[in-house]
Amino acid sequence: MNNIMLDLEFLGKPPCARITNIGACFFNPLTGEIGDQFYSCVNWANESDQNLPFEASTVKWWLEQSADATKELLTKDRVSLEIALHEFSLFVKKNTNPFKVEMWGNGDDCDCVVFEAAYKSINIEPPWKFWGTRDVRTIVSAVNLIHKIDVKKTLPFEGIPHHALHDAIHQAKYVSLGYQMLQFGGS
Repeated sequence: MNNIMLDLEFLGKPPCARITNIGACFFNPLTGEIGDQFYSCVNWANESDQNLPFEASTVKWWLEQSADATKELLTKDRVSLEIALHEFSLFVKKNTNPFKVEMWGNGDDCDCVVFEAAYKSINIEPPWKFWGTRDVRTIVSAVNLIHKIDVKKTLPFEGIPHHALHDAIHQAKYVSLGYQMLQFGGS
């Protein structure tokens, strides 16, 4: 598998924001198969671990989310941004060739952009090439335009909303459904 669905939770707005959690899974958009998964809780509270901005409005938004979602922000099992990014790079290299990665994010200006900025902030090359980024919202829009169906809302969500790994898996599932609808023309 070369497709990776990425979901980040962060405290700020793109293009640079302080990352709190990284979730990702390999997936096959033509079959819906979910492959290896990655999850990391990042030390967002220590300036020496992460010198990226955060915004009060995003912190306020987090305080309005479910207890299960905010629990992920407050877990004590956190690693530095540098360790999380090194671990993610190893995860990618273990599973595929970085030149072949298709890195999916929710919005062409959101997850992948924030993730790339995080890699740049610690002077590490991301494990994907710039030409390999893909946008979840484009698939959702194309299916809606052609089939008048919002694939994002057709599959039940399993897990905790705003948990980076659960969100990534859900996004991979509905992108795969969208691909299949576009490929086979059915609904």
